[in-house]
Amino acid sequence: MNASCAFIRWKVMSMAGRFAVSVTRASSYEEQEVYKALMDALKMIDEPLKTDLPEMLFKVNLLAPKSPENCVTTHPSLVKALMKFARSRGFLGKIVVADSPGHLYADRKEELLTLTGMYDAVKGDDNAMATVLSDLGFVTLERPENFVLKNPRLSKRYFDAPYVVNVAKLKTHAETEITACIKNCFGIADTDTRKKAHLSVSIERLCNAIIDLYLANPPKLNILDGIYAMEGNGPTHGKPRFAGLLMASENALALDFVAAKAMGYRNPLSIPLLKLAAKRGIGPSSMNDIDILGVNPEDLEIKGFIKSSSSLRMLPTWLRGWTHRWVALRPTLQKATCIKCGVCAKVCPKGAIKMDPFPEIDRGSCVKCLCCHEMCPTGAMEVSENLVMKLLRA
Repeated sequence: MNASCAFIRWKVMSMAGRFAVSVTRASSYEEQEVYKALMDALKMIDEPLKTDLPEMLFKVNLLAPKSPENCVTTHPSLVKALMKFARSRGFLGKIVVADSPGHLYADRKEELLTLTGMYDAVKGDDNAMATVLSDLGFVTLERPENFVLKNPRLSKRYFDAPYVVNVAKLKTHAETEITACIKNCFGIADTDTRKKAHLSVSIERLCNAIIDLYLANPPKLNILDGIYAMEGNGPTHGKPRFAGLLMASENALALDFVAAKAMGYRNPLSIPLLKLAAKRGIGPSSMNDIDILGVNPEDLEIKGFIKSSSSLRMLPTWLRGWTHRWVALRPTLQKATCIKCGVCAKVCPKGAIKMDPFPEIDRGSCVKCLCCHEMCPTGAMEVSENLVMKLLRA
């Protein structure tokens, strides 16, 4: 398919009117309850699921081989519900459930799909499969219109998919503040492309790289698993938090706006990723452009939700790109929980970490991408504020 043409058609459709985001509630991941919440959410946005295609890709969040109770990954009950809904509406084609984990886990496919419950989710449907996005290899694109990644390498399975449903997880993120629908598409790239995106001290550059990848083949439908979310310093080592929310929209940015409001952000545009996405015409430019269906917007906020400790939100938006290197969170080792596995050194895109025998960080080379924090199996590589930010807080 021609990704540029697909984006043009999608963008024209998106900007034709207001944006609708449906929100339903569920008290647990019990399958019938999740199915009803999903069915209600999709009905409110006129059931946009297409059924006349040979294949449908569910792009889930499988960041790491963790059990669903950790709230790191999309819950399998939602995947089952979505499959059931598609079949009930007459879709007879192949359903593929897939994602790329953090590159540390690239060779642990069986463990990933077993622990996250994805193998169980597709069991019983002879025309469905769970896999990783790298299984058909990668394609290199020429995208001169991209802001950062001019020649990204993307999953061939994802890029060629005729219909993508983005099934994201509601989580905090120590670098981008939130990870929901747009950020979920970061996993479509190969390891080298993702490392290039992280090789920057500018939060604006990183966010534009994420948007570059998202625009390669924008999902046609976006669903957000917020029944249990992650608060604190996500996306791997935050804390599970019951939120009871399931959201759906044809527009990813509109859904991310509503997700940010639920997490307690008064102005979603205070989040750099959402501000830059709005600037690039991906969807609404304010909450006033969005119709929230199914709940009273005043009742949307998750009371007491703990955001990431990203220090960027304390600054005026116009100052963030320039000051990122001075106030960003930085990785800090807690030796008491470190198992000296060397994972942090392996995932560092700058090679700024050496083992001797504990990890030693070269602060001059570190770009504060926090990949070491994200991939650390024990959470020993924590995040902390530097002196400048502590003084600003005082």
